[in-house]
Amino acid sequence: MKTLLLFLLVTLTFTACKKDGDEVAPAKPAEAVAGTYNLTSFYYVSGDDRINLPTLPYTQNGQTVSGTASLTPQTTDDQVTLRLTLKITGSDDQSIELKNITVQQNGSGYNLTAGNQTIASADGKKMNLAISETDPTTKETSELRFTAEK
Repeated sequence: MKTLLLFLLVTLTFTACKKDGDEVAPAKPAEAVAGTYNLTSFYYVSGDDRINLPTLPYTQNGQTVSGTASLTPQTTDDQVTLRLTLKITGSDDQSIELKNITVQQNGSGYNLTAGNQTIASADGKKMNLAISETDPTTKETSELRFTAEK
């Protein structure tokens, strides 16, 4: 009986110990959000130009509009390059690229900042971007927003 109790005590002691390999190291911020996201909505306004596509892909008259947003890690652990690509059937793809976007953890997700302005949030599965700026000369505001999912 003493042998059985000793065996159970030793077994419980070893199984209750935390194993070093059980801990998952947190991902580097840039790697946590990296990848290609498919746009699910898109909004752009600049002066008289306005595009509002609340659902993507969008098809009308045989043409489909879709897009991707790719986040590629840079050489630092906390910076990415954002490449936004819009695709329209029968037309060349249109892309813009924003470099040196800093990724900072915020709770269970991440904020993406350019300079001192937060421009997007991401969690590795979904991204929401919203950028606006006003031209100091013309006082016109340009705005770009989209949502995207992997």
